[in-house]
Amino acid sequence: MRKLLLATVAVLGALEGRAVGVHMAFAPVLDVNNNPNNPVIGPRSFAEDPSLVAALGASLIRGLQEHGMLATGKHFPGHGDTDQNSHLSITEVNASRARLDSVELPPFRSAIAAGVAGIMTFHGVIPALDTSPLPATLSPTVMSGFLRGDLGFKGLLITDALDMNGVLARVRPTGQETSVTGVYGTINSPGLAEVVKLAVVAGNDVLLMPLDVTTAVDAVVAGVREGRFSQARVDSSARRILLLKYSIGLARNREVSLDSIRAIVGIGEHLEVADRIATRSITLARDSARIVPFVVSSSSRPRVLSVTVAPRADLAAGVAFDAELRRSAVVRSLWVDAADPAASLSRVVAYADSSDYVVIGSYVGQGTRVADVSAPTPLVDLVRGAIQHNSRTVVVAFGNPYLFQQIPFVPTYLIAWSGFTPSQRAAAGALVGMKDIRGRLPISIPPAMRLGEGESRSATNPPDRP
Repeated sequence: MRKLLLATVAVLGALEGRAVGVHMAFAPVLDVNNNPNNPVIGPRSFAEDPSLVAALGASLIRGLQEHGMLATGKHFPGHGDTDQNSHLSITEVNASRARLDSVELPPFRSAIAAGVAGIMTFHGVIPALDTSPLPATLSPTVMSGFLRGDLGFKGLLITDALDMNGVLARVRPTGQETSVTGVYGTINSPGLAEVVKLAVVAGNDVLLMPLDVTTAVDAVVAGVREGRFSQARVDSSARRILLLKYSIGLARNREVSLDSIRAIVGIGEHLEVADRIATRSITLARDSARIVPFVVSSSSRPRVLSVTVAPRADLAAGVAFDAELRRSAVVRSLWVDAADPAASLSRVVAYADSSDYVVIGSYVGQGTRVADVSAPTPLVDLVRGAIQHNSRTVVVAFGNPYLFQQIPFVPTYLIAWSGFTPSQRAAAGALVGMKDIRGRLPISIPPAMRLGEGESRSATNPPDRP
């Protein structure tokens, strides 16, 4: 069923993407999320089980490419097992070759077998594959020797963003000599131009998001003139790109019809699929007091204190969730600034006493903003305070699912995996008994929760019931 739903997502993504002129998806993420302290992968990964990641990744690739959208597997050879942020610093995956073969590499082997059009690189040092201090993106040994040679990948090789310190290592894009201290000592680098040349030498076809495009283009030209690489080497990348464009029909039709957007993008049947997938994903990881679903009847609507903990910039956080709750409950909404939860502690505690249930929805670490893998102490104190004043407190993780590690005392913990509107509606519907809960953990959350766990609940208040 998971593979079927994912294939449906891929089909809809391809249809809607192509309708607006997007022809290549930088998806799927093939990193195996086996390190709870990873600050950048988190819910972007399918699971911590390599076989499951491989199967779901291949399913998404086939669904996308069979419907005209080029797919990209990332981040080769695996960004899952690190607690460093490659956006900010030099990163290392210090795993043995045997470990890489059994955990990190199977999803990429599966993707290649599925015919994935592109593979995106990882800005990390992989000693088991290359003992030099070069990150994989800039390593000919990893990219040309291993990926293209040993694994036989013939498609498009795309660097991860070249504005990240994992590859720039805090090098200024000015061309001046800079000394950078990394995990293997001091590296002397003259800046973005050298990074671009190294990326081409390594075998990359697309140089993604350089800090300065003109500098990057000039560096490619200079690399040919300096003899760092040949014109034929550059031409081979250009040819690979043009052939992919030709394969999806861009030589015949380079423009999209604006009239088709309304007929394809965001239509009702597509939104229904999003709602169905979000509902299937809801995971009740713990409910020791069995308070889910909430007691709801036509004559008695529960009083629910809904506390939304989110960054100020996340204007949508809690909006759809509270609106869905109000269909079955009397809801008091409180918004808490994720940067200063302590400022709201007294209000949360005051309202908790007079509520039948307290729901704390955390949007911390949502999407690619996973960098805050540890909840701040004031947020932990806020959860603890709510529980002390109301034992029927539920924490819903719309962001980082590993939040539980900082609040292991919480009696009920629901994971929604995303803060997008369908996930908010699904989480609220699950709490008030409008939806069945059938989700299972695709990860373990040490030390208490194991891979595959999750409590099931049947709907007690389905939406079609008066």
